[in-house]
Amino acid sequence: MNGELGRGRVMMPKPQRVRRFLAVGLFLLALLGPMAAGQQAPGGEPPPVTAQTLQAKIAETESAADLPEETKSRLLSLYQRALRNLEAAAADKAEAQAFREALQTAPAEAQVIRERLTEASAAGSPEPPTVALPVDDATPLAELETFIQQDRGDLALTEKRLADLSQRLEAAAARPAAIRQRLQAAEQEQTENLAQRQLVAASGEASAEAQARRWALETRAEALAAEIEMLNQELLSQPARLELLEAKRDKAAQDAAAIGRRLALLEGLVTQRRQADAERARAAAEAARLDAEGRHPLVVQLAEQNAALSADIAETVTRLDEIRLQTEATERLRQQLEGDFESAREVIDIGGANLSGELGNLLQQQRQALPDLRTFRREARAREELASESGVKRVLHRREQQRLADTDAYVDTLLADAGVEDAPASMRARLVDLVDERRTLLDNAIASEDLLLRRLGGLEAAQSSLPTTIKRFDELPT
Repeated sequence: MNGELGRGRVMMPKPQRVRRFLAVGLFLLALLGPMAAGQQAPGGEPPPVTAQTLQAKIAETESAADLPEETKSRLLSLYQRALRNLEAAAADKAEAQAFREALQTAPAEAQVIRERLTEASAAGSPEPPTVALPVDDATPLAELETFIQQDRGDLALTEKRLADLSQRLEAAAARPAAIRQRLQAAEQEQTENLAQRQLVAASGEASAEAQARRWALETRAEALAAEIEMLNQELLSQPARLELLEAKRDKAAQDAAAIGRRLALLEGLVTQRRQADAERARAAAEAARLDAEGRHPLVVQLAEQNAALSADIAETVTRLDEIRLQTEATERLRQQLEGDFESAREVIDIGGANLSGELGNLLQQQRQALPDLRTFRREARAREELASESGVKRVLHRREQQRLADTDAYVDTLLADAGVEDAPASMRARLVDLVDERRTLLDNAIASEDLLLRRLGGLEAAQSSLPTTIKRFDELPT
C-alpha cells in the first residue's frame, strides 16, 4: 500500500533547486540572445525570402485584377529587384567558390607547366620540328603542302591563344586596385542598407508593399555580402591565378615558336623540292629546244616556249624562298621592336618626367635605331607590282591550260594555224610530246604562282603591323 502511494505521489522540487534552474536558464538566454539576433534582420525579421516565393508573388501580382496599376507596378518592381539580388548573390557565391578552388589548384597546375617548359628547354628545343611528321625525301609535294596548311592553322590558333592570355594578364594586373575600390563602396552600401532595414522594421508597416520593400533590402544585403566575399576571395587567390596565367602564356609562346620553326623547315623543304623540280624541268625543256633545232618551225617554236616557261617557273620558285626569308626577318624585327618599346617604357618609368642624362640618351638611341617608314612603303609598292604581275600570269596560264585540255584537238589547231597539211607522223608525235610537256609546266607554273601570291600576302600581313608598332614610340615622352 505504501509502495502504491509512493509511486502515485508527485515529488515537488525544492525552492533552492528551482532558483538554480532559473538562474541557469537566464544565463543561457543572455548568452544565446545576441547570436540569434545576429542571424535575423533588424527588428527580429525572418531570413530573406526565397526565389520560389518571389516568383509566386510575381505571378500572383500580375494576375491580380483588383490592384491599381501603379501599386502593381511598384510591387512587381520590388519583387523583381529582390529576385535579381538573389541571382546575383548565387552567382557571386559560385564565383567565390571558384576562386577558393583556384587558390588550391592553380599553384600545382602552374608547377606542372613550368616543369614541362624546363624539360623542353633542357632538351635544347621545345618540340623537334620534324620528329612528329612522316617526312622524307620520298614524301610527295602535295603531302608537304598539306602539312604546311595544318601547321598554319595550328599556328594561328596558338597565336590567338597567346594573345588572349596576354590580354587576360594585362587585365588581371589592374584588378587589385579595382577590387579594393569596389570593396570600399560595397561596405559603405552595406552600412546604408542596414540603416534602411532598421527604418523599415521600426515602421511596423504590414502592407504587401512594405513586405516587398523589406525583401528587396534583405536580398540586397545578401547580395552585398556575397559580392564582398567573392571580391576578397579574388584578391586572395590572385597571385596564384596570375602565376598560372603566366605559365600558360609562356607555354603558348613556346608552342607558337615550335610550330613556327617546324613550319619554316617544311616551307624550306617545299621550296627546295620545287627548285629541284623546276631545275629538272628547265633542263628537260632546254634539251627539247636543242633537239628541236633544224626541225619544223612549229616544233622549234613550241620547244622554245616550253623552255621560256620553265625558266619563268625557276625564277618564281627562287622568289618564293626570298619572300619566305623576308617574312621570317620581318617577324624577328617585329619582336625586336616590341621588346624595344617595352624597354623604352621601363626607361620612362625609371626616369619619370626627368629624362635627361644617361636615361634620355638611351631613349634617344632607341628612337634613332627605328626603321624608316618610307622603306616599308617602297617595299609595299614593290609587292603590289609583283602580285599584280603574278596575278596576270596566273590568269593567262589558266586560260592556256583550258585550251590544252584536249591534246589532239590543240595539235590540230596548231597545224591548221601554221598552214601545215598532212603533217608527218613523226612531227605530229613530237608536237604531242611538247604539248603534254607544256601542260605539266603550266600546272607547275600555276601552283608556283598561287604559292607566290599567298606568301606575298603573308609578308604583307607581317609588315603591315610594323608601322603601327613604330608609331607607338611617338606616344612616348621626348
